[in-house]
Amino acid sequence: MAVIQKIRNKYGKIAAGVIVLSLVGFILMDATSSGRIDDLFQGGRDVVVKVNGEKVEYKVYIQRQHEYEVLYGAFNPDFKMTDQTRAQINDQVLRELIYEKLVDDECEKLGIGVSKEEEKELIYGAEPDQLIKQFPYFANRETKMFDPAMVKQFEQALKTQGAEIDPQGKLAEQWEILKAFAVRSYRTNKYNAAVTAGITAPQFMVDQDVKLRQQMANISYVMVPYAIISDEQAKVSDDELKAYMEKHKAEYTVKEPSRSIEYVSFDITPNGEDSAKSLGELIKLKDEFATATDIEKIVNSNSDENYKDVFVNKRIYQSRFSDSILNLPVGGVYGPYYDEGDFKLSKIVERKMYPDSVKFRLIRVATKADGQDIISDSAAKMRIDSAIAALNSGAPFAEVANRFSDDQNRQQTGGEYTYTIDQKSQLPEALGTAIFDGVTGDKKSVSIKEKTYESIFYVEILEQKGIQPAVKIATIVKSLSAGTATDQAVYGKANEFAGKNATAKAFDEAAKTHPGRRIAENIKQTDFVIEGLGGGSTREVVRWAYEAKLGDVSNVFNMDGRYVVAKLSSIQEKGLPKITEANRPALEKKVKDEKKAKIIADTYKGMKSLNDIAVKSGQAIQQADSISAGGMYVPKLGYEPRVLGYSFFKGLQPNVVSPAIKGNEAVFFISVANRWEGPAPTMPGIMENEKAAMEGQIRNGASGTLMQMLRDKADIEYNVKNL
Repeated sequence: MAVIQKIRNKYGKIAAGVIVLSLVGFILMDATSSGRIDDLFQGGRDVVVKVNGEKVEYKVYIQRQHEYEVLYGAFNPDFKMTDQTRAQINDQVLRELIYEKLVDDECEKLGIGVSKEEEKELIYGAEPDQLIKQFPYFANRETKMFDPAMVKQFEQALKTQGAEIDPQGKLAEQWEILKAFAVRSYRTNKYNAAVTAGITAPQFMVDQDVKLRQQMANISYVMVPYAIISDEQAKVSDDELKAYMEKHKAEYTVKEPSRSIEYVSFDITPNGEDSAKSLGELIKLKDEFATATDIEKIVNSNSDENYKDVFVNKRIYQSRFSDSILNLPVGGVYGPYYDEGDFKLSKIVERKMYPDSVKFRLIRVATKADGQDIISDSAAKMRIDSAIAALNSGAPFAEVANRFSDDQNRQQTGGEYTYTIDQKSQLPEALGTAIFDGVTGDKKSVSIKEKTYESIFYVEILEQKGIQPAVKIATIVKSLSAGTATDQAVYGKANEFAGKNATAKAFDEAAKTHPGRRIAENIKQTDFVIEGLGGGSTREVVRWAYEAKLGDVSNVFNMDGRYVVAKLSSIQEKGLPKITEANRPALEKKVKDEKKAKIIADTYKGMKSLNDIAVKSGQAIQQADSISAGGMYVPKLGYEPRVLGYSFFKGLQPNVVSPAIKGNEAVFFISVANRWEGPAPTMPGIMENEKAAMEGQIRNGASGTLMQMLRDKADIEYNVKNL
């Protein structure tokens, strides 16, 4: 049943851990956090991006931001959005808005839409959209699993009790946004499915793949590493690096413009004075904390984290101070102490022996759901009594539960469950107390009356494991952070650096000896995260980089926990990249390896014996056995496709030394000892299975690259200032 207020107050965190990860690809940053909401009424804020000439309007972008912020809060109300998370979310959302435009065009051509019947099934069906299934208000209280019956109960409760359970209209807004999202994403999923469903693997490819896996070979080889040739013997010039990139255009061509910056960072680190302040506040509170009776009030009034009214044992309480704290008497206070970046003061509120886990079974009769009466208390009591009588007469518990219980999961579990002590808070308080405070063998009735939810439970405790001391711990937390004086001092240093080094030449000279000097390469127009700087306010750095001229030095950027001064060091438009400090090492290695490979090949050219090559190079002759032509790797060598190819090249006869084979880190000379063909597969249906596996692999690959394929074909023009 839909116990909206109860779930909202106590059970909203059940799915939070999973939902946070699953929503990261869908939700947007807080529209108001950027401080740009007023720009809706200013000129130049009409477009975020154009996709094949079609505009994604700024107001649509802002609205979508708001919608997903609402959804994010619905699935995880206690989560604190960080700048880093906002940046990652915003980047993904921009990609999705573009993809939606691209898919809309394709869907129009193909006639793909979402019918009213499909919409209904997406929202109210037994297997609706995945996010609807994970919406916390639709979880069965006992099983914590999605219950389709709760969807319409939820809507009915909003309709009849909206003013009571949703006075600000937040739940209604969340639900409308979630329904719209489900329909919108379904159309995209239909398009993806339509494309990938048409992909098949030709039979000749399947036959060839199976035949290749039958072909085997053993080889002997000498591996001459590039490292035996000094870098002095393989010097490279900029012209050679450019020629290499020209020769490998497909690998190096830049499809999107980018910028590179050099920056110096001034970290805002708490000092001794800041530590003393946090520590001093806890020292002052210690006596009051020790004598306080209203524990929740004193914690919530003074701590950076709210009081948690739960029991914990040694398994759950993970702290390097756990032994000292858990062994305190009731009322005992430990600290102040420094743990995981915070100063803390802990007090033992209550102690008792508790099982680590309890196995129990129950029969539940609901008397009220969503504020609506179902049956009277007396009728519910009679029903419980009837169930107990049936059990006393020898009827199996699962059969009785299936007959009398309102537990939605009774058919799957027989009414039987196991909860650990850290899951106790997920149960109604009276039920959790009965189960964990009781003893094995207890049989009792428990009445639950909590606002819109009421039930009578019959509970049997089957087994209690790991009985051990458990305690309630109240902890006052003071986060260690830099104070105003520290912040201002660091800002002063950053501002002084920016003022004295406002030209590229001055910046370069000063940055040489600065401990916070960093380089950030390949910054795209749409980036919301700059490697090394994190997310959030780094978007301001991206905007600056695309507005600045080459060599410009920025003012001071206020980042999360640091101040930054940057210089625009490189501008890269579409095409082959320029040679920079960052890409030079990798390019030089590629070209040097080619030169070294040629030197090695020339050195051993004409040698017809692996032994002679081994003696001259000082390398050993080695063997690689049972190489499969259908594999990706060579035993002992790993990914060396050229060696693999030569092992089965018919032009290389057995016991003949191959030409020099350029590998990843060495030149190889191989000699095939023998080749053979393994037995053909004889299991029934093997070819059908091979075909299905190959098609699945191709489809998965196509599904993963479909978005990028459409983007590569599209004309996409960003308005950098609006992102």
